[in-house]
Amino acid sequence: MGMISVLVQDERGIAIGERVDLPTDLFPKADDMRFVCLRFVDPYGDTFFNRLQVQAVLVDLQLLKTTKNKEQLELIHRLETLVRACEKEPHLYLRFIGD
Repeated sequence: MGMISVLVQDERGIAIGERVDLPTDLFPKADDMRFVCLRFVDPYGDTFFNRLQVQAVLVDLQLLKTTKNKEQLELIHRLETLVRACEKEPHLYLRFIGD
């Protein structure tokens, strides 16, 4: 199982706060059309979402919560904290770093 690191960055690529490492199997498959954004997280490359897009990521996380166990829910909560930090001001980006 691979890992995807997630962090909030400013426009210069400087990390804001802590990063979260998540297993790739936490994320939906690319063909799962129920997910607007999270299905596009690349497990082998980098994926970025801006402040406006993270609102859709939050909706995806709510849906993801319905399909996961207690341990996975804790990881989703940590990711949700990063998303909420990213939406607070412009020029912040949610970055997913694949293996």
